[in-house]
Amino acid sequence: MNGLIDDDLEPRLRALFDAQAAAVRSTVPTWRAQSDDIVVVVSELAPARAPRPRVRIAVVALVTVAIAGLGVVAAVMPPGALRTAGSGAGASVHWTTPQVDLQADDFSITVDGVQYTAAGAAVDVHSDPGDPSYQTLELVWQEHGREMRWFIYFASCANQWWSNEMRTYNGKAAGDWVTFHGDFFRRALGSTYSGDLDVTATEGGVTSHLVAHGLRLQAFITSGPANPTPPTTALPGATCAPANPVGTPTST
Repeated sequence: MNGLIDDDLEPRLRALFDAQAAAVRSTVPTWRAQSDDIVVVVSELAPARAPRPRVRIAVVALVTVAIAGLGVVAAVMPPGALRTAGSGAGASVHWTTPQVDLQADDFSITVDGVQYTAAGAAVDVHSDPGDPSYQTLELVWQEHGREMRWFIYFASCANQWWSNEMRTYNGKAAGDWVTFHGDFFRRALGSTYSGDLDVTATEGGVTSHLVAHGLRLQAFITSGPANPTPPTTALPGATCAPANPVGTPTST
């Protein structure tokens, strides 16, 4: 091969490459001329990504508000509003038998610093139907791995009913009683006690604090297994004991 052939090869190859390049179609035919436009397109896409951080911030803010809202609700809850265990107070409860009906907006038993509210527990509700002068309300449940109880003993004479004794369990593994003595809930037969119960008793070195705010309680709805209505007059020979101020709760 001589120098003339070599000199002719280069122009022919260049022409071939140019022809191949011309045969390739591009969505941007003049790259250099359109480069500024492409930069503009990229810059126009950028704002579409900007809201993403705002979404994250909004979600965090929403969660923060929701968490804070729990405290706000508790803070602005009007007096007398229904309170549940989730509010940090006692629990709203309603227990009933054919003889006794008990409701409270805020119930708790605190023994040795441990609060029992029966919230979410399966409560065994029972009454000894007794007779026209005696019956009970007996509540038993499991909470904090221990058995808790609240027993109320009712008496009736003439046209009144009341309780002269209540008991709770002491929160020990081998449960035992803490007894409250006094004159509680005295009302006319057929009427409901409404008020606040807040009493404390100590027995065997254990202190039990019993609270039932917004309490509505009626006993002797029926009396005795064979007597479906409470007596309206004193039983023969019955004597109504005077109120005992010992252990009287702070209630109305």
